[in-house]
Amino acid sequence: MKTLWIFGDSFSTNFDYNNLHDNHKRYLEYMGVGEIKTWSILLAEKLGYELKNLAKGGDSNYQTFQTICDNCHEIKEDDIVIVGWGLITKFRISNNNQFVNIHPQGEIKDYGSLSKETIQEILDNRLKDFRYSGKRDRYAEEVNMWEKVICVLAKNKKFEVYFWSSEEERLINCEPNKYKNKSNYLYKDSKEPLIHYVRKKGCTTMEDETNGLVSDSHFGVGGHNKLAEIFHEEIINEKRML
Repeated sequence: MKTLWIFGDSFSTNFDYNNLHDNHKRYLEYMGVGEIKTWSILLAEKLGYELKNLAKGGDSNYQTFQTICDNCHEIKEDDIVIVGWGLITKFRISNNNQFVNIHPQGEIKDYGSLSKETIQEILDNRLKDFRYSGKRDRYAEEVNMWEKVICVLAKNKKFEVYFWSSEEERLINCEPNKYKNKSNYLYKDSKEPLIHYVRKKGCTTMEDETNGLVSDSHFGVGGHNKLAEIFHEEIINEKRML
């Protein structure tokens, strides 16, 4: 059976019912359900594919690319791979011989030989030095180079690959154009982060669906259903053009 592979962060992952976030608990309670089908589950059903979702909340793009590398040998001909990139400001460090993903909106603390000040300086470098200086965005280009490698792998192994990013406008507007691979992006006509783009198309968040009770920009039931429809339509259209 063909497989739909999902890589990315919390906007790509399925609910972990053994370790639910407080927002998810409150959302499920409000909706009066024990579980919901996320967009990847719904998309796999629409395509008639087996699903392997390896996305994990909080993962940096470095960790996402690592997960792709760790599993690339398992991807078969005619499989579909969807990679959801997160914020470029997220990065990872080694702490006690384990990778730790650092989020710009998370708690900044000391990590062994790396002080809070060092972590903050790295975050500032990833955000300010390129985004607001008018220079080329080297960190966005870095992700685009990973895309190039993944696309070469896809061509050689004969599987389909698509990219998207829920929040990161730097990947959409990255210059120069030679570093872009827009033909492999879902919602490639958008000029803004997908979470804003798809909300205009009817995707609702947990906050929308609970009338503000759950302050969370991740998709709710309606949002997951609509996003699965959008992705399915785009993938089918791309298949027709092949």
